[in-house]
Amino acid sequence: MAELIKPGTYKARVIDYGFTQPKEGKQPQAMVMFEFMATIWDAQTNSASESIKKLGWFGSFNGGAKPITVKTLVETFEFKGRTGVELLEGIGSNQINESRVYELEIENNTWEGKTNNRIKYVNIPGQARTLEKLAQADAAKFCGDLGLAADFAEAKNAAPPASKVENHAPTFDEKEEIPF
Repeated sequence: MAELIKPGTYKARVIDYGFTQPKEGKQPQAMVMFEFMATIWDAQTNSASESIKKLGWFGSFNGGAKPITVKTLVETFEFKGRTGVELLEGIGSNQINESRVYELEIENNTWEGKTNNRIKYVNIPGQARTLEKLAQADAAKFCGDLGLAADFAEAKNAAPPASKVENHAPTFDEKEEIPF
């Protein structure tokens, strides 16, 4: 069994990038290789240790993954190229932001009976993640399955009318420092 990195968020730096061929007959993928200090879990000794590890992010250009990969390359990695071929120039060419410290969200992934680590997300530290809203039909099904309409109706019936609730918003003197 491969040595697994403890799932979680790690700060990492880019050590190379380009394209990779996942398997013969499969379409090439964008690849960014990272290096970072990771927590390694040893199931046999039930202990953890720290070690420098390397792990790659792979972006597919198949179907619906293509716009996500392009967006990640441009927005997260700040890809400077025009055609994509520039990724082949790799580390030292500054085709992506090589000096930034990235946050990697690492998870365990089991495929065909083998468990390994993979990068779920690459983020810019301190930057809010973009969240995708559910489609109307999916949201309606989700809310209906949970019976949220009844929960909201009950909560609204139990709450005092808004006109009866006192406004406790803080007020500030112009000389006071605002706490946020």
